[in-house]
Amino acid sequence: MAQDNEKIYLFFNGVKYGPCTRDAVRGMALPDGAMIKEGDGAWTWPQNVPWLNQSGESEVSDDAGADEIYNYDDNDEDEEEARFVVCPHCWTKFNLEKVNYISSHPNLIGDPKLGEEAQKRFLPTRFDAKGYAIDEMGLVCQKMACPNCHLEIPESCTQLPTKTFSIVGAPSSGKSYYLTSMIWNIRKLLSRQFDYSLVDTDENFNGVLNNYEQILFLNSGKQNCVFLPKTELQGSNYSNQVLINGMTVDFPLPFIFTLSPTQANMFASENDMWNIILYDNAGEHFEPGRDQVNNQATQHLVQAESIVFLYDLLKDSRMKRFCDQNDPQLHLQDSSKNQLVLLNEMINRIRKYMGLGIKDKCSKPLIVTVPKYDAWRNNFVFDLNDVEYIHYSESEMRSYLDVGRVVCVSHALREFLFELSPDIVTTCENFFDTVYYLPVSALGHIPSFENGMIGIKPDDISPVWIEVPMLMQFWLAGLISGCNTLSKAGEEIANYKFVNNSLIYTLPGERERKVVPLTYCGYTVYSRTLQKFVKLPAAQDSRQSESAAPRAASASDDDFWSE
Repeated sequence: MAQDNEKIYLFFNGVKYGPCTRDAVRGMALPDGAMIKEGDGAWTWPQNVPWLNQSGESEVSDDAGADEIYNYDDNDEDEEEARFVVCPHCWTKFNLEKVNYISSHPNLIGDPKLGEEAQKRFLPTRFDAKGYAIDEMGLVCQKMACPNCHLEIPESCTQLPTKTFSIVGAPSSGKSYYLTSMIWNIRKLLSRQFDYSLVDTDENFNGVLNNYEQILFLNSGKQNCVFLPKTELQGSNYSNQVLINGMTVDFPLPFIFTLSPTQANMFASENDMWNIILYDNAGEHFEPGRDQVNNQATQHLVQAESIVFLYDLLKDSRMKRFCDQNDPQLHLQDSSKNQLVLLNEMINRIRKYMGLGIKDKCSKPLIVTVPKYDAWRNNFVFDLNDVEYIHYSESEMRSYLDVGRVVCVSHALREFLFELSPDIVTTCENFFDTVYYLPVSALGHIPSFENGMIGIKPDDISPVWIEVPMLMQFWLAGLISGCNTLSKAGEEIANYKFVNNSLIYTLPGERERKVVPLTYCGYTVYSRTLQKFVKLPAAQDSRQSESAAPRAASASDDDFWSE
């Protein structure tokens, strides 16, 4: 038994923490799935540790749980020198030397974590001339697997850096339509405008999404309405089930892409390549009470570079009067949902997964994406079809994301939401340092109600701004460059002050104050009160202006869309 001064280690999501003391561990709120080790002892679950377990049960044997989760050897190389991989399924971080291979011989079947019909996983000892493993029956094996969950890992995940992005939204908020339409359009836009290609890393991982693209965009000419199936909580198309520590655990199915520069890209090397991983959960996964030890579906939030939260106006009773009353989605019996509950649940999970205190804020950017713009476009200050968000520089012969215009639209949508649903805005900004609000339409057309189903005719689909949230995520992650063509536009605000992380100001000739986060400092925004553009002051110091500053020098063009 360990003494009070013996070193204590924790293991969670593939990362080893410590050493620390017993007293420190007693004061921690250990996350679900965390394991604990005392000194040189074995890894085990916290409930099996007597000094943490009020029931006073005896300690488990030394080998309990040791083969159920990968843990670092104490003599592993330093992180700077070793080659590490993060599993896209269970997010375990491990040295590349620990990667398992999937046997090729049909007789080598049966896996303790994936079942009797799964091909055997093994740590190789023999390799062919190309570096691929050889199984015990002598066949070459090219498929790799995670040493913790045993699920297949694309080879690119062992060779390229990864950027992960998460999508969250209420049931029936349109996440699958958003994701399908966004990927369909951004593949083309990245190639045409930014000289990057976005391709499936492995079609086995993106099969569901490819099927959705087939339904929406490859059915041209058909007169019948089409629709996407509901994202389910479980099932082979949505999650993977793995037996870990005698318990069946659900992991979400990732969509994995490879982002690489084309031959025409003058500003990136051929080695400038990335894995892009997206996660789309069923909305029910974020309902209170669903975050259980055997359901790891939402833990990708801690891995994400940024998060998209879909806020559906058609599900907010306060907003319905601003929507087109001909939209059949308004009249569904379950159309009104308290999305604030889901938002708070997402925040609580991020706080728990990241170990944040009640006063801590999250540094991950949040993109509040408001879908179904086609249903409420008549009540928004801008017609998005007239707002260009890509700027082409003739002198450089390259395109930029016009961050200035995107932020201007974000500010306008924030004002619209704050006037009618202030709780959504304040909840987001009280927890996240950086929040943008972006309108999109995955279909660009109000759907129809036929044969008891809501659908859309493929020829009517014309997405609006559907790529912009992902482009902003790419810009925030440093993958593409941005500019600000509105940098010299608008009347400057003269009466203002900075308070904590907010800018407080009054408009020229007005007395009522306005409050915005520092995210908008230095940008030009549109004032509905004055019916013209105004320029907000830049933040006072580098710390405050870091999140607001464009990632590339402002473009020289001063033109902006007409009022």
